[in-house]
Amino acid sequence: MSLTQLSAQQSKEKSDTSKCYNLAELQKLAAILTDCEACDTLLNVAYFKIKNREELIKEKQDEIYHLNNQHFLKDQIIKVKDSTIESLTNDVESLTTQRTFLTIGWGSTTVLLGGLLFLSIMR
Repeated sequence: MSLTQLSAQQSKEKSDTSKCYNLAELQKLAAILTDCEACDTLLNVAYFKIKNREELIKEKQDEIYHLNNQHFLKDQIIKVKDSTIESLTNDVESLTTQRTFLTIGWGSTTVLLGGLLFLSIMR
């Protein structure tokens, strides 16, 4: 508001008359208006900061959510790999046992056939 507008404001005591303000009153009103504008500016800055922080919090929450999902998926992959390793280890142990028995069996068969061949030749 300009000084001219401020000097012709309606008086609150009587609504049908205009009150004229002197220079000191106008300076006081201008100082109050300046303080109000400064407070309004500070309030807008505070709202802007709050909005930015809320957005930052939401972004961090989204990031945490995605990291938790990654962690869960990695744990699932590790469990699958562990079960695969355990299964393959059991298969190796089983095949090793089978190989041992086959070796013993073929060795026994070879000795038996060799012995029978030797006996048939010696007769």
